[in-house]
This record gives sequence, structure tokens and C-alpha cells, in this order.
Amino acid sequence: MGILVSFFVQAAEVTYPQIGGISLPASPTFTDYFLYYFNLALFVGMVAAMIVIITAGFNYIFSRGEIGKIEKSKNNIIRALIGLVILFGSIVILNTINSGINQGTQIIENTVQYADGIVLKFASNNPPIPDSNLTGDLSETTHPVESIQWISKPEDLPRIFIFPKKDFQGDPQEVLNGTSTTIAVGSSIAFDWTSPGVYLYNAKNFQLTGRKSALVLLYSQPSLGVASFQDKTASIKIIQPKKIGNETPFEYRAVLFSEDNYSGKCAWIKKDLPDINEVNGEENKVRIGTSDNFEGIKKVNSIYVLQYDPNQPLSEVILYNGTNCQSQEALWDKNEKKFLPNTCAISEYGKELKFSETCSNMPQKPDTIISARIKDGTVLLLKDKDGNCQLFEKKGFSDCITSISYGIFNMENRKNQPLYMTILPGNTKQ
Repeated sequence: MGILVSFFVQAAEVTYPQIGGISLPASPTFTDYFLYYFNLALFVGMVAAMIVIITAGFNYIFSRGEIGKIEKSKNNIIRALIGLVILFGSIVILNTINSGINQGTQIIENTVQYADGIVLKFASNNPPIPDSNLTGDLSETTHPVESIQWISKPEDLPRIFIFPKKDFQGDPQEVLNGTSTTIAVGSSIAFDWTSPGVYLYNAKNFQLTGRKSALVLLYSQPSLGVASFQDKTASIKIIQPKKIGNETPFEYRAVLFSEDNYSGKCAWIKKDLPDINEVNGEENKVRIGTSDNFEGIKKVNSIYVLQYDPNQPLSEVILYNGTNCQSQEALWDKNEKKFLPNTCAISEYGKELKFSETCSNMPQKPDTIISARIKDGTVLLLKDKDGNCQLFEKKGFSDCITSISYGIFNMENRKNQPLYMTILPGNTKQ
């Protein structure tokens, strides 16, 4: 009913509050409404369940031994817990369905914020499908395209290739910038970029095997399987913007991950890499101590694209041993007869640092790094001894990463605590 009512009140320009990180765009679709009210329902359901548990708990305590009240309170608590399990189970189911829907497409419906690529004009359907922006290779089209609108200039994107089958199979049709064509369902699209960006090749020394063009990333990519490039990266070229006059252009960098969704082993690069097996160079080394067995990243399945502005001042990153960028009580050093510091400031960019050496005065406990303060223009990479990484950056208005309690660095199981850290200049481009 909330979704139906929303269609009528939308004309009144009602502002919807953000719920669970979900907000409604200016022109919401049915899917936007569904996700919004799904999150609202989850929030209301969890609040209701907690109220039931608290109320039943009070009734249980003050039941004065009455069997009926005790049983009723127990049943209410059990039912509330079952309700919470169902709520959280629905989140898992929705995420599974949503990931399945989005798999295999790079199409982004909001074209206003993009200035690269092409716009696919879909054939009329009932209801009509909105035009979609495409910034890189697409392994399979799921709707018929009746025409193409070019966003990029010919010098940046001179042409694209349309393959008759998915996964870039068959003899491709070359479509030059400024011209248009129809695209059938089940086709695939490859981009022949020449503009600045991160270029992936499936052979060493920037060579291609069985492809017409390199896979170009202008934005971060959580899964290279979308473009049928999973496990295929053999070399990487980074084309930087050209300097115009006295202007200092931004620079591209990349953080490579061995698994989807920016997980697994990682490495970072700022220049051309003719062989992915050489990723153990100075920029990515883990060679401190004899117990390390990290051999570097051997495959690339997701990439963070970093855009570094040399004109933006770099700031230090501060690590804390408590949540919410707060320090826990300092420990007393009996030998030095003083309290040990419980924060650590890092200001050395582009170098992998070992925590125990860089923050040698900070108490070395498994749960030392719990939160961090990171400003715009900087990302923090934390890595365990096996090379498993996690990337952190400022999100929203606050520069505090309140709790490093997810991913490989889990607060409840700190066996994989971060032993190495690297701060890199640049914002992730997504």
C-alpha cells in the first residue's frame, strides 16, 4: 500500500528520508520503491521484535512465579526471535536475487552523471525501457537496441565492436563514433578506447588473444566476469591524461583484487604492468619476516580505479584501538614507566608498512586497529600476512571509519588481523 500511495504523493514533491542507506532518486522506479519500503519494513519489524522481547522480558521478571505468565513470556520471546531470523533471512534472499538480476550487465540507468561511453536507445516496449549508459564491454545484451547515442568524443572512443553472439563470439561489426546501428538480443559489445583509463590485456606485454580491443576501465569494477574477463588479465596499461598548458591533470592508479567485490589478495599499481606475475614489485611487496608466505596476486577479478588529484593536499591517516575513532585506556609500560600511546598516525604514502614497526609504541594486541580517521583524497589498504586485503576510504560527511569489523578483519575472529598497511592518494572512481 505504501508503494501505491507513493505514486500519488510523488507529484506533491514529498521528500523521503534515507532508510538503511537507501533513498529514493528524483524519478523513482517501481524497483526503487520496492527496495525503499522493503528496508522500511525491515526497520519496523526489527523495532517491533525488540519491543516484544523487552516487554516479554519484563513480564518474565515480574511474573512472581506464575506459570501462565512465564510460559506466555517465553513464547513471545521465541516468536520474536523467529521473526528476526525470518527478517534477516529475507535480506539474504533479496541480495541473492538482486545479484542474479544484475549479473552480466554494466548498464547504468542514470546517464546524467556520466560523460563517457554510449547511450543505448532501447526499442519500444510496454512499459518503455529507459535509455541506459554503457561505459565498457558488455558480454550479453538482454533487450533489443534500436539506436546508439555517442557521449565520448571520437578521439577518446573512435569505435565499438558489435559481436553477433554473447561473450564476444563471431565476426564483429565495426561501428564508428558518430554512426548508429541496431543491436539484437544476445549480442555483445566491445569498446575500443584511446582515452585515459586502466586497460586490461589477456596476454603479456599488452597483447591480445582472441579479442579486438583491450578491456578499458574508467570506473571501478566489482566483477570482471561482467565483461567475460575473469581470470584473464595478463598485463595492464594505465594511460594518464595529457597535460594542457600549466594545468596539472589528475592521475589514474589501480588496486587489484584476486576475487570479486574487492576481496581476496590484492596489489596496487600506478604505472604500466607488462606481466601480472611481476606484481610483487616495490609497490606491492610483502617481504618482512620469515613467516610470510605471500607470493603476490596471480589473477585479477575486481579492480578499484583510483583518481589522484596532485592539487589536493594529502593528509595523515590516524588509527585507533577503539571504535568510533576513540582510544581505549593506554597500557602502562613497567620497564619504561609510562603509558603506551594508543593511536598511530601514518603520513608516508605509497609504501607498504608493517604495523609492528611503523606503530611500534602502540600496544600490540590482536584487536589494536579497530577504527581509523581518513580524509578525502586518501584510501587505506590493510593486509594480513597472506596478502588478503581490505580497502577503506571516507564515506559521506564523517571522516571516521567507526569500526573495522567486517570482511577479513572480523572483530569476533581476529586471527587474520591486519599486519601491513598502505595509504594511497586518490579517490575511488565508481
